[in-house]
Amino acid sequence: MKEHIIFDVGGVLVLSSASELLANLDKGLSELSERERRELKNQIWSSEHINKELFYFIEENKERFDYSILTNNISGAERFLRGKFGINKFYSNFVCSGETGIAKPDLAAFKHILKLVPQAPDQCIFVDDQEENVAAAKRAGMRAILYKDFDSFKVAFENSTK
Repeated sequence: MKEHIIFDVGGVLVLSSASELLANLDKGLSELSERERRELKNQIWSSEHINKELFYFIEENKERFDYSILTNNISGAERFLRGKFGINKFYSNFVCSGETGIAKPDLAAFKHILKLVPQAPDQCIFVDDQEENVAAAKRAGMRAILYKDFDSFKVAFENSTK
């Protein structure tokens, strides 16, 4: 049986320079005018892009692994993401906190996705950019990788599949 890789969306499959935009703000968000908040929101949304290196990796390894998505996102995120980025459905499950009411790092979110995949937890690799989510996945029995960039992901991934 193939192993199963479970990806987060923001900061993993979809990248953004939003953190840079927010870090460079001279004033707090509460001090921004409505127009400034709209402009910031537009900058953040327009800064999002798919992680091409990771999508190449997914495509190259589709015979070797099954894939799912576990994300803290709004209801309807799957339709939005597929529409905005033209992502083909490469995954068997898309679990979204906006639809389940359970957000990472709650252990229940990981138990929920594990009920949907045929693999045992130790045959699943969870990839997220937040340390607390990676720690929770490990508590659920999965192997887990903290995503920082593609190069460090590849090294960690190769080490976790040996």
